[in-house]
Amino acid sequence: MSRKANISATEKATFGRPRLYAVRAHYGPLDKQPDQFAGSVIVLDDEGEGVVRHAAAAQALCFDEDTTVVVLDVAALRRDVDAAAETRDTKKTRGRGKRGWQQALEAECKTRDVLGKDCGRPIAKALARLLMRATTGATLVARGAMAGVALKLALSRDPHAATCNVSRVVLVEPTLSAVAVNGLLACKTPPARRITVDASFADDDARMRRGPAIAAACGEGISVIAPKDGGDAVLRAFLPRTDDDEDAEAAVEAAFGAEDSRGRRLRCAEVTVDMSPLTKQPEQRFVDVSLADLLRDDAVDKPAACDADDQGEARVAALVVRGGRCILARSLQTPKAWEGMRLPSAPAIAGEDAVAGARRAIAAQLDIDIADQAEQMAPIPNLPPLMLYRASGGISTVVFMKALQPPVEPQEDYDLSDDEDFYDWYTITRALPRVDAPTASLLRTAAFALHGAVEAGVVAKAWGGVFGGELVASVTATPEPSSPPRVVGPCHDEANHEDACSCASDPFSC
Repeated sequence: MSRKANISATEKATFGRPRLYAVRAHYGPLDKQPDQFAGSVIVLDDEGEGVVRHAAAAQALCFDEDTTVVVLDVAALRRDVDAAAETRDTKKTRGRGKRGWQQALEAECKTRDVLGKDCGRPIAKALARLLMRATTGATLVARGAMAGVALKLALSRDPHAATCNVSRVVLVEPTLSAVAVNGLLACKTPPARRITVDASFADDDARMRRGPAIAAACGEGISVIAPKDGGDAVLRAFLPRTDDDEDAEAAVEAAFGAEDSRGRRLRCAEVTVDMSPLTKQPEQRFVDVSLADLLRDDAVDKPAACDADDQGEARVAALVVRGGRCILARSLQTPKAWEGMRLPSAPAIAGEDAVAGARRAIAAQLDIDIADQAEQMAPIPNLPPLMLYRASGGISTVVFMKALQPPVEPQEDYDLSDDEDFYDWYTITRALPRVDAPTASLLRTAAFALHGAVEAGVVAKAWGGVFGGELVASVTATPEPSSPPRVVGPCHDEANHEDACSCASDPFSC
């Protein structure tokens, strides 16, 4: 058995391996389809949040060209390589070299012969797994310093490069050092295969310095100056670059909110390719990525081990649910009373009713006056409170409450967060990464408690679901029982049994 067979998906998520995000125009969440990555456009990105930056390009290609766009995000790989350079401990960084990312890119361009283990080989393996069944080669897009890696994949004779199934390379404003020119473009060894290489340069001087060398090594291709002439559809889509974060967020919201003439919208999913324990073959899985997940700020949502305002005292908290979502509160003070998100809570008062304490916590941390709460939320009957055992050692009494009014925002805005508001609504999938471990445990418990109450008929579903439904469904789902195998034998009573006997215990008993 493989040494990685028992590694959990959570642990695999921490590996410094390339991550694949597929974007396609579709009517619903993306799933596995035959030959879906044939002729796709794959973007190499080492800065992180590549889907956000390339949203406008994905919209143009998916809507106008009906193409699948894949962002090959190597930010985690870059993190591991840089960490190896800092710690000098290659075991803790899974075999990465002792040089930083920029030095690894430079070393990759020294020769065509062998792909480096820091960046070239992991990228080639990711491409090979993604495109293993594609009948048509993909287009690989690279910008800046990543252009050297893309060129090496096109020109190298390394066996890993031969399995990438890339038929075209597009370089957008490439940054090619003298080492890359001498090692990749001026090499006398002919490439193993002929791949079309097109490039757009920042200015005429850059094209004069690098264009002829690229053409001599790779053959004549499209050579344009950005943004005067965009060349074909792929070059036109990736020429504009948005560096401002606010403009990038506005662009991704506009791209994922638009519809094409057929009523389709952009949908994004993370694609993982792992060995199936049943077939022992690489198996692709798709995990839907919402717009809120793309725009999430991990620095803001990172939970703290213990809140600054938590002194270990007894507290009362409110779990307010509306359909499949609950309220989580954020601190807008300076400095913050707590980091990340949490349930609205307040110190308990002796002799105070738990519901009254929950309403007081809502008023204090969600900025909803107690007088207005009667029209907006109410306690859920027949559900006793839960206990939250906090990291500080204190205990919170958590009261179940429900919203009395339906959502007012459009459905596509349900999962958007506003960092300048006191609270937002979260599904359990989006809530768990944003809270501390004790609160996450309580939310899981609350999900099953609500599910049991709904099944028993003491709590009614509202607005299409119940909080934590996706978690309960993933745990309680069981495969359909298969019928017992039919054992066929000769029938000794043909007058009453026209077909063969199917008695499993004794096929010859009749």
